[in-house]
Amino acid sequence: MILSFQDYLSSLQERADTFRVAVIGNEAADLDSTVSSLCYAYLSTTHYNIPAIPVINCLRSDFFLRREIHYLLLKKSINPEDLLFIDDMKLEELPATSTLILIDHNCPGISLAPYSEKVTGIIDHHYDSGLFQTAFPRIIQKVGSTATLVAQEFVKVGALIDKDVAGLLLAAILLDTLNLSQRQKKATAADNAMASVLMEICTVDGKRLFETLQQKRFDIDNMSVVDLLRRDYKEYQSGKIRYGIAVVFLDTVSLFQRDENLLRTLGEYRIGRNLEFLVVMLVAISPRFRREMVVVWDDGTAQDSLFKVLQEKGFGLSLLRDSGGSETNRSIRMYNQANETLSRKVLHPLLTKYLFT
Repeated sequence: MILSFQDYLSSLQERADTFRVAVIGNEAADLDSTVSSLCYAYLSTTHYNIPAIPVINCLRSDFFLRREIHYLLLKKSINPEDLLFIDDMKLEELPATSTLILIDHNCPGISLAPYSEKVTGIIDHHYDSGLFQTAFPRIIQKVGSTATLVAQEFVKVGALIDKDVAGLLLAAILLDTLNLSQRQKKATAADNAMASVLMEICTVDGKRLFETLQQKRFDIDNMSVVDLLRRDYKEYQSGKIRYGIAVVFLDTVSLFQRDENLLRTLGEYRIGRNLEFLVVMLVAISPRFRREMVVVWDDGTAQDSLFKVLQEKGFGLSLLRDSGGSETNRSIRMYNQANETLSRKVLHPLLTKYLFT
């Protein structure tokens, strides 16, 4: 008898000591990363007969900040308490025979970098860093959502996609592509094709599902600025330079309204994370979709190169605010971002290519 998806997830705590593969999403732990990890680990366990567990790459205590994921899981009768988080796993004590599959990223973040030798598989839709050339699977394709690639794997091997799996994967595709929006240029033919397949299986109103998830995603009431920063944050190390990129669903005016000591808060966050610089990519949807950017930096060697990259690589930045700062924020600049299609997925490889070479 094939183990159902629901039974598989409810037994994860028991499986934590017997798995062979840990399927780990990226450290932003967004809906795409979470759903893709859950579904691919299930496919590995039930179809390939390789016992795998999904690991959500954030602290268990931080998961509550991702309200759209909580909503979706509970809607599917999945208890978030049953899931495994990065702080549930003692990575340094992993058995020598255990391996890692990276989902929704292809370059290990700072916390996973010490275990790079254990990476044997990758499924991702970001810029290809060129690492792990012998990994299998090694699926890195520029589509709107990693969930599209995972859905393709189910279809490719003829594995059963039940309504819960289809609903989760469809939700991730719709949210990542802004409901398959042509204007935002996020959805590819593959995303549209897989969304159609999944919609037939789970028989949901895609537009209503997207609008509900989007509303939950932008539900940030009672969250502090620090909560907002750590809700969708990725950290990178290139040579001796450590930096972070956070995505926050507010504009600069709203940030100041939420925290009258905003400049100090941003400066302290950078210092607390021991970053050379912090980029906060702001996304607002009311009264229209728009992007802004905040850059917090120390007087390090990367400063001039950083601003050259930001100004010359098509972001269309115009200065909103420039602060000399204080002891806790050496300098902060705030920009309007005219090019609305450029996201963190674009910014990070640009920084890797032009800033640190």
